[in-house]
Amino acid sequence: MKAFLIWCLSLWIGGQVFAQSGGDTIVIASLQDAITAALKSNPTQAVYQQQVRQAHLNYESTKGAFVPNA
Repeated sequence: MKAFLIWCLSLWIGGQVFAQSGGDTIVIASLQDAITAALKSNPTQAVYQQQVRQAHLNYESTKGAFVPNA
């Protein structure tokens, strides 16, 4: 118990303890930059873009069914 009390006091006297080691604040200059950053780091948007790409490729592949085969 005495060792625990000394340990606690050494932490308290030793200095401040910070919960975060560095700042994670992003400074954005304009609204357009904010929108661009939000779209870039949005995982839902990435999934949506892949689904759009897949739909386009499916459309292109089904157009080949109307071309006569030799």
